[in-house]
Amino acid sequence: MGRSSLLRNSIQTLLKISNEGASLQDFLSNLTEEARKLTAASTCILCLKAENSESLDYTAASGNLAQYLVGLRVNLDDSPMSTVVRTGQARLFEGERIPLTAGLFDSDVTDSSFQERSQNSISAGVIVPLRAGNVVCGALAALNRPGDSARKVFSQDDVDTMLLLAELFDTARQKDSSTRDLFARNRELHVLYSTMATSEALINVQAVLDRVVQATTSNIDNSAVALFLMNDERTHLYIASASGLSDAHREIMLAADCKLAENILVTGEALSTSQLSEYPDLTDFTGISAGSVMAVPVQGRNEPLGLLVVCSQQRNLYLDDDLKTLQAAGVHAGIAIENALLY
Repeated sequence: MGRSSLLRNSIQTLLKISNEGASLQDFLSNLTEEARKLTAASTCILCLKAENSESLDYTAASGNLAQYLVGLRVNLDDSPMSTVVRTGQARLFEGERIPLTAGLFDSDVTDSSFQERSQNSISAGVIVPLRAGNVVCGALAALNRPGDSARKVFSQDDVDTMLLLAELFDTARQKDSSTRDLFARNRELHVLYSTMATSEALINVQAVLDRVVQATTSNIDNSAVALFLMNDERTHLYIASASGLSDAHREIMLAADCKLAENILVTGEALSTSQLSEYPDLTDFTGISAGSVMAVPVQGRNEPLGLLVVCSQQRNLYLDDDLKTLQAAGVHAGIAIENALLY
């Protein structure tokens, strides 16, 4: 089968996946696999700009190191994709010997096989930009490294192939965006309904707290959910209700002046992060190896009542839609709790 026939089959496969309503993550995983097969690369990586625009998240990958790459975050300026993302121009290169994990933020990757193999340099590659409309938002790369049996120099045909595949990204993104917006709004309304139904139907404070955690657990992917309340002296936050925590971890308290509490309760702003080294208190209370965390204030009429925190073991999991849903839960949790306290 000729190259054009293979490309046509790949495009048809990807369009079918997109039209059948697969998640964007599933589509991206299939996109990297098709790119790898069409270019005979040993590894294909798809990366997207992180929220700070100065780093890249390895969102999907196919090939030798796929299982290690997905979820990693690298500094944009130090990564092999930097020039492409900055300029929006495709790049074809060989012989530059760029470290595969240049600019890696995650210092806790301990797998010996990954450490050994990622020290190898990229000997040849083709990298093309990914666009959301007219804005460059990431890159798709096909890479060969020394020691790979499939090593070869890439050609302009490979660049053209990758550019065609990159166009499919924006098509799938637009479909996923409209679907996700509708889903996010429906999910937010469901959380609001659940917590408001609590304020109207329940007058037992503990029952209200448990209902808030239950609604959050049901609507946001998580490994653990905890609702913290201020103690009477307002010196500490204790876990009033939780899901996914052991009994021992339910007894852990956070100091009211810890970085997490101060950043959220003083400013009233929500937090979504995968840089957990900045918030050691989070790993202390969850007892899990959290990769993503969101935390929002539970606001009373006159003062903050506590925090609602969601953790997942998966890195870089949460989107803006997830944070908006949690914020809605936090606002209406505050209303529900104060209504219950009136009785």
